Amino acid sequence: GGAEVARLRDELSLRAAEVALARKELAEKEAAVAELSARPQDVAPEPTSPDPAGVEKVKELEARLAEALARAADAQAAAEAARAAPRADVAPEAAGALQKAVQEKDALVAQIAERDQKISRLQREVADKTDRLGRLAKEMGELKARGLGKIFR
Repeated sequence: GGAEVARLRDELSLRAAEVALARKELAEKEAAVAELSARPQDVAPEPTSPDPAGVEKVKELEARLAEALARAADAQAAAEAARAAPRADVAPEAAGALQKAVQEKDALVAQIAERDQKISRLQREVADKTDRLGRLAKEMGELKARGLGKIFR
């Protein structure tokens, strides 16, 4: 009777609200993924548009990583040369440079890894939200079908 139809209507509007919320959360997660994909960790957040500047920043991070690796290799070579021909003035300096270069490289690698982890976590959450939206839409479709059957019988 009328009570059943009213209950269905309530359930439908509840589902519609859930869908709206899930869509909003999904949009937020996707924006976060886009933003994270577009910038390294150490840069202040910018308005979330996947802009070319963001892509450039990732390239810049990777370039800095490559430089740090190259510096580490140079410093290592210098340190080994210093060990082979011990000149007290060179060795400590080379060792210091090596250590600094290795720390820089490790910090950058850690930064990139952290960003990638954050992105994949967010992408999993986006997938979950998308699944939930699909389920909610299906439930709403079934509710509507049941409701229409009741109303128009």
